[in-house]
Amino acid sequence: MTDLEKIASNYQEQLCIPSRMPVIKLLGNAPAGLNANGQGEIDVWHETISGIQERNIRPMIQQMLDYLFIAEFGQLLPEITFTFNPLDELTEKEMSEINLNNASMLANLATSSCISTMDVAQWLINNPKSGFAFMNGQENEDETDEKEGENT
Repeated sequence: MTDLEKIASNYQEQLCIPSRMPVIKLLGNAPAGLNANGQGEIDVWHETISGIQERNIRPMIQQMLDYLFIAEFGQLLPEITFTFNPLDELTEKEMSEINLNNASMLANLATSSCISTMDVAQWLINNPKSGFAFMNGQENEDETDEKEGENT
């Protein structure tokens, strides 16, 4: 009975091989051990998925779009493209670091007169992740969703 946990763990790992999914994704089992968070496995999983999207799925979707464009418009429209959704999301800390770096870059460019303060303001307004979309009368999607929920 002492080796039963080891046998079950080995069986779970063997189940994951055909699907190429890590144990944490397929079964929801958190890794055990010191400093084990499974981030390496998740990163490899995301690389695998990205590869499948680009190698297998993108050509099929592009072919369907080409057929639709020819049927609907009589020509291909290369300016219309698509992207896949990101597989992982930035944490609030990572997003704040990016915003801080962007703010520093914009301040340096404005200070050195490479761009005007109007260009900086326009960049902030047009970047939905900057937190300044409200300057153009736009609200964040989260705030809009919250207000709609309160009204119903």
